[in-house]
Amino acid sequence: MLRTVLTASAALICAYGATADTISLTPVDAQAITEDGVVWTIDPDSLGLNASRFDTIPLQRRGLMEFPLDAIPAGSTIISASFSANVWTFTHPPDPVLLLHGYAGDGILDLADATRPTNQIGASDPVTALGPIELSISPTYIESLLGASTHLGVWTMVEEAGQCAIDATDAHDLFGAPAPTLTIEFVPEPTTVALMLLGATCVFSRQRRV
Repeated sequence: MLRTVLTASAALICAYGATADTISLTPVDAQAITEDGVVWTIDPDSLGLNASRFDTIPLQRRGLMEFPLDAIPAGSTIISASFSANVWTFTHPPDPVLLLHGYAGDGILDLADATRPTNQIGASDPVTALGPIELSISPTYIESLLGASTHLGVWTMVEEAGQCAIDATDAHDLFGAPAPTLTIEFVPEPTTVALMLLGATCVFSRQRRV
């Protein structure tokens, strides 16, 4: 009789060729930007990253930040990704939904980033309280940037008219909360030798007799 003797970690090794690593990243830069209906400007006096828009006036604000990707090898498989931050103010009602849009960044924030082609990569549940917030980020999008871009650029916005502001950095924080953090679980691309050894190990494990 045959049985599988792989543990969960061994199964992951056989599936991906290496064990998973987890890394937590903070932005290399974060800025609040404002659009008056015509042009975008950087708002250096903003407390945190204020995502807001209004139906009655041509004004919207976004938070802009870029996270370095150099610690994740090109060819890696992204297992999961999440974004966490601290909400320090929001409008109610309605309870705002914070949206994250991603773009290929270069580590230097400028106003052109506000109008770059983006993909929506995450959305929060309706925000109903101040404090920590966490939302899932598209692993596929991050994986598409590896080896092609040095940074993941992110800007925040709200789904409907309203406001949701998060702390930008430790220095900007008013309440001792951490800076926005991107947490990524990934598996590096295995070498050819590792694939051969691991393939043999997995075959042997599956065919072990009892």
